[in-house]
Amino acid sequence: TTRVEADSTAHTSAATAIVVLIMGVLIAIGLPTLLGARTRAQDSAAQQAATLSLEAARIVYTDHSDFTEATATALETSEPSLTYVDAASASTDARTVSRDTPDADTFTAAVWSASGTCFFVRDQVATGIDYGTITGGTTADCSAGNAGAATFAAAW
Repeated sequence: TTRVEADSTAHTSAATAIVVLIMGVLIAIGLPTLLGARTRAQDSAAQQAATLSLEAARIVYTDHSDFTEATATALETSEPSLTYVDAASASTDARTVSRDTPDADTFTAAVWSASGTCFFVRDQVATGIDYGTITGGTTADCSAGNAGAATFAAAW
């Protein structure tokens, strides 16, 4: 080979190494951002389902002045995009809502996020709406009957 060909090969190898290095840095910077966006989207889907179930329960409450009338069938009639299970059954995805109506003035819903967080929403006629979470649990922990284990606040 000639000296010109050797210099050209060395230049091409160096340029390729620099491009690979730059791509590695960009991936290292972008991957956590991408994964964070995925978690936020999963949590948002679960929160939206919990909110929709609360809206459906409030419609039933408006008609009957009694949250115990917010049965799975009544809720599915009001919000058919969700599946409702009883308080002892766990939510296993963002479209399945575990619901509890322990008395005429209380409604609780729990919804599992694929991120590993269980989101709760609770409406108590006397005190209003509050929101809760259980993080680090499993789907088995995500039932409306397990609301006592959640941390509740004015927002998620």
